[in-house]
Amino acid sequence: MSIFTFGFAEILFGLFGLSFFISKSAFTIFYSCLVIFGLIQYPWKFLGQAHWSEKTMIALYPMAILCNFFSLGGVESSALVFARWTWPLLFFPIMYLKNHKSSLIILAKTLVVSLFVACLYSYYQFYKEYNFIYDTNGRVSSFWDILRWSYFCSIAVIALFTVLFTVLVQENSLVQLNKNEFRILMTVFVMSVVSLVLTNSRAAWLGSILGIALSIIMQRKTLKYYVGLSIAVGLLLFTNDHIRSRMLSTFNVQNKNGEIVSNHRSNASRLDMWKVAIDISKESPFFGSGFENSKPTIENFLSRQTADYVNKYTKLDYSFNDQHSSYITMLFQFGAIYTIILYTLFFAVTWLNRRDVILIPLVMCTYFIYLFYGSIVSFEASIGFGLISFMILNLKKTEA
Repeated sequence: MSIFTFGFAEILFGLFGLSFFISKSAFTIFYSCLVIFGLIQYPWKFLGQAHWSEKTMIALYPMAILCNFFSLGGVESSALVFARWTWPLLFFPIMYLKNHKSSLIILAKTLVVSLFVACLYSYYQFYKEYNFIYDTNGRVSSFWDILRWSYFCSIAVIALFTVLFTVLVQENSLVQLNKNEFRILMTVFVMSVVSLVLTNSRAAWLGSILGIALSIIMQRKTLKYYVGLSIAVGLLLFTNDHIRSRMLSTFNVQNKNGEIVSNHRSNASRLDMWKVAIDISKESPFFGSGFENSKPTIENFLSRQTADYVNKYTKLDYSFNDQHSSYITMLFQFGAIYTIILYTLFFAVTWLNRRDVILIPLVMCTYFIYLFYGSIVSFEASIGFGLISFMILNLKKTEA
């Protein structure tokens, strides 16, 4: 099919897919265009007949604006949410995708192309920064920063593994691939695994293993697949001391005099950030500090604390802008009311879709990684809200 025969929607979704892994600026532009397109296409006259989960998803956006109005950030945070935290609105273009297969196919194909280019660029970065030598302290990113890139890689690895595994083990698979398509996806899968290893990201590694394990478990196959995964993980852990120590360091925490602490620098810094954020949240529990109002709120709080408190919890790696956990970040910035509503919807929809062999591994990996990254308030939130949107639309078909 010539590009000149494509419709506007296919081109728009295609450009978004191409930009996803390789350009923050283009991602922002095409994401915004897709949201507007989805809002225009949405059948508003049928809103009253929508499933409760659809209505709640749509309501998340105005609720976020309202909750931030009452936060410590007030009008400014509310305005920032209106302009920059529009992730719940992804529901609208994704609804269009569910009803227009051609656009979904175009998006899937362009995402693969974008991922391929991003992986190649990560290899270039590996050569440029480390001369293809796997440094135990090195972390190789791509077009995005290391935390986002590692999350994107983990999701890509799980998605590609699930599709390829489903095609291999199911005679009547929902996913149909010809030989060339299978080879292409296998190639990009291997490239993504290599890029993921190069990120040296513990959370992304563990999230990927979790997602792949769920992909196998949910399809209830024979013991050989579980043995195969166990051997692969075992080889990963016991053939490279650095990878093993990196992964096991995730669990380096102790209970010392009633306080959770860690000897690992990265873990300790996260625990300190979480401690301060939770302490501040006690002062404004319902509506939080306000979106992107972390730094002034933390600075104000610390100015009222003792020198011992400040010295203990704000060491070298302390971040005033990112709490390094989506759950803590949401509670800190948006408050308890919105956090409870958001995650009640997310977890309820996930439970109702618990038999979905493709989406569940992806969303469970996301929930795990959310423990360590503040992903819920930044660009990569598009993945979480996108997955939940697809799950919501699986619960009840809505006419286009």
